[in-house]
Amino acid sequence: MKNFISRLIPCFLLSLLIISCNINSQSSLIKSEKTIRTIKADVIRENYRQYLKNRLKVSDSVLTDELRKIKYDITFTKVTYEATDPFGETTILSGLIGYPVLPAEERDKQLSIVSIQHGTLFAESDAPSFNKFKDATTLKDALSLIPPTHENGYIIVVPDYFGYGADEKDMHYYEVRSSLAEATRKLIEAVPSFAQDKSLHINPTKLFLFGYSEGGFATMSTLKSFSENPDNFTDIVTVAGAGAYDKVETATHVIQQTSGDSPNFTASYLWVLLTYDKVYNINRNLSQLVQPEMEPVVKKYAETDKIMQAQKIPSAPSKAFNPTFVKGITEKTDEAFIKALVDNDVSDFEAKGTVVLVHGTKDTWVPTFNTELAYDRLQKRGVNVSTHYFEGGTHSTTYPIFVLKALKSL
Repeated sequence: MKNFISRLIPCFLLSLLIISCNINSQSSLIKSEKTIRTIKADVIRENYRQYLKNRLKVSDSVLTDELRKIKYDITFTKVTYEATDPFGETTILSGLIGYPVLPAEERDKQLSIVSIQHGTLFAESDAPSFNKFKDATTLKDALSLIPPTHENGYIIVVPDYFGYGADEKDMHYYEVRSSLAEATRKLIEAVPSFAQDKSLHINPTKLFLFGYSEGGFATMSTLKSFSENPDNFTDIVTVAGAGAYDKVETATHVIQQTSGDSPNFTASYLWVLLTYDKVYNINRNLSQLVQPEMEPVVKKYAETDKIMQAQKIPSAPSKAFNPTFVKGITEKTDEAFIKALVDNDVSDFEAKGTVVLVHGTKDTWVPTFNTELAYDRLQKRGVNVSTHYFEGGTHSTTYPIFVLKALKSL
């Protein structure tokens, strides 16, 4: 008997050690956290009323129904966590987590995770984790503010991505599928340990993915990651808006355009191609990518993610890119860049769960054919996919419609 006990004790201690290691491993997913502020449900409810009436133009019945769902005060916290960049280096990233302040009698409530992927940022100070919600009463952050206060119970995460927040000294890998999915997925995977520390309970099978513009692309990139490398989430609801899901067709269309909305339109696509040149180790000379007069304009920003700050960039993309480069893309003979573009396609995969694609019919920034192609390809794969087109909607005017569509899926 003594021998049995003497053998049992080390096994028992080893089990405790393993359990302890697992707990520590989970806890270590969040490297640091800092509470930003708590916002009262009454404040959210009153200002959401104005947002619904003035921005979304909803009917009285929809207004009443949506306001009824707002229940909890919410707390926002900035967190940091680890992720691996496209070059295999471990990086500390940051993001935002928002969760409901549950009354004692509801502490056992299961909270579903809502992951919100932001669109293109024009300033590093716009990173989600820098948001102090000082102007929360304007409800410009409706997509972040509503889910945590919702009666059904949600906890939101908003990744800053590589190159923003805690990683602002590094480069943002603009429209790179793998890095956007990595930044988002690692934050989602850190939520259970964060929630455990707050004595909150997470629904282990339900996940919502929302995003518009670059965020729409990031959303589909993350869905592709979870679809091809499954986790515990068996019920994924995705609402993606106005993303460039087919990179080859988008590049082919954009770089030939003889007109554009603004210099930022051309600069954003320069940003994409300069990023791919670096990430995929293509290493083209600037003279091979842009027209001669553009070289000195772009050179200053070629190794950074600051191209949107460049001056004298033409509104028409065709005036910026080297004609030989344009020909290589349109005729698909530029193998290196075409390979990079194909690697970032998120229009054709066996997506899990339910997918809703939102787009404005007059979007000149991200062509509507991205949604059309993605819908056709996903449907052929048997995906539960639908579309919502906003008639006459531009890239900017369609965003509120996307927000309402996303929130109605909760």
